[in-house]
Amino acid sequence: MQKYVLVSVFLFCFASVSAQRLNQHYYRAQAAIDNKNLETALSWIDSSAQSLSRNPYVWLKKGEILFKLKRFTDAAECFNTAESFRKGIALYWIAKTYAIQGNEPQALQYLEKHLSSAPKEHEATILLDTAFNAIKQSKQWKEFWLNDWYTSYERFIAEVDYYMANSDFDIALELLNDKMHGKRSRHQLYALRGEVYLKINSPKAAEADFKQALKRSKRNHQYIHQLAISLLAQNKHKKVSKILTKAIDLSGGEPIYYKTRALAFASDHNYSNALIDTKHYLSFYPNCLEANEMLSSYSIASGKSIDALLQLGKLIKENPAKENYYLLRAKLYMETQKWEVAIIDLNKAIELNPSLGDAYLNRGICFVNVNKSSEACADWQKAIKLGIFKAQELSYKHCK
Repeated sequence: MQKYVLVSVFLFCFASVSAQRLNQHYYRAQAAIDNKNLETALSWIDSSAQSLSRNPYVWLKKGEILFKLKRFTDAAECFNTAESFRKGIALYWIAKTYAIQGNEPQALQYLEKHLSSAPKEHEATILLDTAFNAIKQSKQWKEFWLNDWYTSYERFIAEVDYYMANSDFDIALELLNDKMHGKRSRHQLYALRGEVYLKINSPKAAEADFKQALKRSKRNHQYIHQLAISLLAQNKHKKVSKILTKAIDLSGGEPIYYKTRALAFASDHNYSNALIDTKHYLSFYPNCLEANEMLSSYSIASGKSIDALLQLGKLIKENPAKENYYLLRAKLYMETQKWEVAIIDLNKAIELNPSLGDAYLNRGICFVNVNKSSEACADWQKAIKLGIFKAQELSYKHCK
């Protein structure tokens, strides 16, 4: 099983850390935020700050966590600490902190400072940010937005981002080509166009653009990661693990890079290292279905299917209503020809989601292997109705 999932990287977002080396505790804090465990995130970011006490991004992340915990006074203190290490980095968050407490003068003051610096949030992002709800109906807020806070370049980037967010990739590509035609372009534009090329399944063109971006920003680990994805999509996997190791080192251990490197190792049939990287990623995001699928696949390939079964058993215990986990465990049982046990899991998956076409497909395969042809054919007919084309081939072969 080889999937090259395109990871959307927001190349122009405020406070990008693409040239910063952080640490594992920082990334565990981010994972805890993503997993909606803010108290755990706070503990991890405090650990991160012990070794990166002067890193503004650590203080910015701690402020974000405290903000989400509604500890606004503590959050403001962290944001100001971040500002003391790097001017401009926390202005937007400070504005949000004042706004959510209804302090309009201070909120607008810091928002003006943010919009007078670079990089800055898109106008649409600010207008949709619920932190400003308390002041959005005021006269001062409306007058504030009579000013034009953005350069033509910033508005161009916002327009491209808008079309990308709406999957209008052809329009985004046309805009970028027109902007970059015959000019020495900024590395951000090459990277953004490379991302568009990945989205439209043109990895060779994406590779060329990410290489151009890296000529101008050699230590940008996001660009290195995207270059690796473009190479994997072309089956050019020989040097990808080395490239991703560099991205991991530069970032300080961004988890998604381990997941992509696992794909690269697996492409070279290096399943032992693929398993190590997949397990490392799962230690951050244990509920990631794709990573669990990778774990199962690589465990089978390296003769360690028990590891995958243990992981899936834990996931099912924690999430008994997730039909995909039963489907995945059934596939693992099928790999070891435990057809009857697989049928039990497939029954449960179908009970939870009667529209799960893959479950009918696989249960049909199990049925035919235990000499229940009529049941198999009935399942494949259901799978065909749900758009599973492989079931047509099996039905033609086994059913009359």
